[in-house]
Parts: sequence; C-alpha cells; structure tokens
Amino acid sequence: LARQTGSSLSSYLTKAGNGSIYILKRGSLSAEEMFRQANQENRTATWLLRGVGFLMMFIGLKLLTGPFSVAADILPCVGDMVECGASLVSFVLALVFSVIIIALGWIAYRPILGLSIVAIGGGVIGGLFILKKKSKEKVSPDASPLIPVAQPVGTLYSEPIIAQPVGVAYDEEIVVKPVPLPPNV
Repeated sequence: LARQTGSSLSSYLTKAGNGSIYILKRGSLSAEEMFRQANQENRTATWLLRGVGFLMMFIGLKLLTGPFSVAADILPCVGDMVECGASLVSFVLALVFSVIIIALGWIAYRPILGLSIVAIGGGVIGGLFILKKKSKEKVSPDASPLIPVAQPVGTLYSEPIIAQPVGVAYDEEIVVKPVPLPPNV
C-alpha cells in the first residue's frame, strides 16, 4: 500500500492528514488482507511493548525495595519473608502503574473509550472499598474472641481453660482472667 510517484512508490498520506501509509509485502495480496496483517502486527507489537514496560517497572520497583530485603536478611527467615512481601508489593504496584499508563494512552488517542474504561475501573475499585468498609462495620470492636490457654500441669480438668480479656489496663497491659471450665462428672 503506497502511492505511485512516477516509476517509484512513496508513502500515501491519509485523508485525515495525521499519518502516512507505506506497506510493502511480497506476493499478491488484496488491500483488505494487507490492512488486516498490518493491524495484527500493530496489535502484537503494542502488547509486547506493554509487557516489556510492565517488566521494566517491576524490575525497577524490586530494585527500590531490595535494600529492605538485604537489611532484614540479618535473620534468614525474616529476610525471606520481607523479600516475598517486597516482590508482591512490587508486582501489584507495577501492575497498577502499568494499567494507569495504558489508560492514559487510551485517553490521549481515544478519549471516549479511554474515559469509559477508567470510569469502569474506578467504579470497581470504589465498590471494593465500600464492601471492605461494610465488612468492617459488621464486626463490633467490643466482641473479643475466646483465647485458648494451655492447661497448667497437675490440674484436674480434662479440657483446656479458656481465658477472656477483661479490658482492665494496668501500665498499658490487658489483664486476662482465666475462667475454668466445669469438671467432667
């Protein structure tokens, strides 16, 4: 697909005037087939570049969180946990930032479609925050779970003693009263 100028070919300026077309392929292909192949190649290249951008962002964020992992590596088990957490945070942040950058590209080139996608994404995120807030409201802060306590050696009970927090604070510590279960008769 090109424009013939004399005995050679040159790029064809589109009617909109914002681009030019110059595609040469071997063989006998229709214009529709050449456009279909060009669109497929463009789509593949776009997703490859998006993937490379995500990967580069992930690697950059991992490099930023690397010192925390090294500092926590004083204790081997803690260092591994911090490394895992840093990797997870880096992955999530890279994913979020990549989606934001892709959305900005959509807004720049196709504003209606781009803004629609951003609005849907914002609605999903807002819905998740509302669900999280409602789930926190269902659990009352006064309800404290029963805390199992190990049975002291030499007791007559065959079941463990259950302790319940009383809520009386002395020097910033909560006093816990053991409540024995009735003996088996």
